[in-house]
Amino acid sequence: MPPHRGAWLEKNIKCIYSLLYRGCLHHLRLSAINGSSSVTKNPTLCHLKARHHKTLSSFLFTVFSLLFITFSNVSSASTFYLRPPSSDIDKRYLYESDIFILALEKTRQEFGDYTLAFGPKMNNLRAVDYIQKNKLSNFFVLLNHDIGQSRHDLIHIPFPIHLGIVGYRVCFSSSTTLNKLKGVSTLEDLRAFTFALGRGWGDVAILKHNGLEVVELDNYQSLFKMTATSRIDLFCRGAHEFLTEQQAISGRINLSLEPDLLLYYPYPRFLYTHTNNKKNADRIYLGLQRAFDDGSLQKAWSKYFSDSVASAGLNQRKLLTLTNPLIEKDPGDYMRYMINPFDLPPLIRNAGKKGTSNR
Repeated sequence: MPPHRGAWLEKNIKCIYSLLYRGCLHHLRLSAINGSSSVTKNPTLCHLKARHHKTLSSFLFTVFSLLFITFSNVSSASTFYLRPPSSDIDKRYLYESDIFILALEKTRQEFGDYTLAFGPKMNNLRAVDYIQKNKLSNFFVLLNHDIGQSRHDLIHIPFPIHLGIVGYRVCFSSSTTLNKLKGVSTLEDLRAFTFALGRGWGDVAILKHNGLEVVELDNYQSLFKMTATSRIDLFCRGAHEFLTEQQAISGRINLSLEPDLLLYYPYPRFLYTHTNNKKNADRIYLGLQRAFDDGSLQKAWSKYFSDSVASAGLNQRKLLTLTNPLIEKDPGDYMRYMINPFDLPPLIRNAGKKGTSNR
């Protein structure tokens, strides 16, 4: 619940408690009078008894009206649902939920208050099924863009949440595999190695389309563990996320970062929801556009990702480009939101530094 709504609710509840407390004291005092044997003999006390019933009725009407107004107002706030992290080392959703809240805040004046909650844990395949069958109302899931038939009954918000950085991939490997990778410089060379990916991830179709061998796993942590034991050769991660993951597994899973190669494929990731949820999808789209235009989205991007992108050393790596068969040949308007990490705009490059202001 947004802070302003929580304070408003707390104030109203305190007011209701105060009314109830004062009303109870008043009722007890008059009940004592009413219980007196002298009431029927005293006209003044009989009058007080009648006034007591009238006052009590009026008091109860006021309290219950205030309760109705308070909780009706709370229930009128739209509840939005996102997918939760898959494990304790999965920090990917922190940025996503922050950007989602940012979009809601940018549109709160026109569309009203909101609450944000999380649905059950699920992989991409189950998430698509959840939306298609509308099992959870107002549920949004971040997925790679896919123009195939698997996304029927879904609509997407044509805004790349990560500004395109997800398509720039650096790879984890074991020290054993690292030695085998020396001298690899072409896509053809990479076809001798296996790649770890989560089941249902969009990268699966992309890597297979480019002739690479993929091993799919259900468990996120297993992707790291099986790569560390050389059962799978490479686990490639976005340049924006590898550093956080490397820090999260440090001391638990022994992995190295391959130092020379950079894979790239255009990989916009959009928020998807059920086709009947267009009004709320339009709200999020408007909020994302506003956040991008005023620079607050880029500032959040820099906060979460600039250190990782810098640590990846993209300019020192050999770029190998893969084709993505899942997106349009003419991608459309969303391309204006895609960044080039080799030449980051000053707003993104410097947003996390002290003293930098928004544009």
